[in-house]
Amino acid sequence: MRSVGTSRLAKEFLDSATGQYDELVYVNLKETSAMYVNICAQLTVSVQFHPNDVKSLESMLVCAVSTRKTQYVFFFDNGEYFIDNEAETREPLQNVFVALFKQNNIKVILTSTTKFQLESLRRIYHVCELQPLKPT
Repeated sequence: MRSVGTSRLAKEFLDSATGQYDELVYVNLKETSAMYVNICAQLTVSVQFHPNDVKSLESMLVCAVSTRKTQYVFFFDNGEYFIDNEAETREPLQNVFVALFKQNNIKVILTSTTKFQLESLRRIYHVCELQPLKPT
């Protein structure tokens, strides 16, 4: 269901995890067109790229975070927008998820109101269904 509190859960998690990890990166997948720019800005990664060269930007981003000794949590919120995207947008996003999942210094959390699978990662992820949150 939509509007059960997944974004609120994301914000509460980020607030509670401050200090436990070196870097917390929040990515709202409602705004996939600016996703890479937003991630790079949060990580203070300076990259030169052509806006249509997503593969190059993906490689630079993953290289930048994988070579640091920093422990990251990437929190991708609103994953249902990822599913609803056209295939040309969905595939590069899936490639970023897979590349980040494979890094030892990165934890990835994805909230979504739509169930989906990243086939190549079936062994290493966990699904937790969230019931609607109550004010208490």
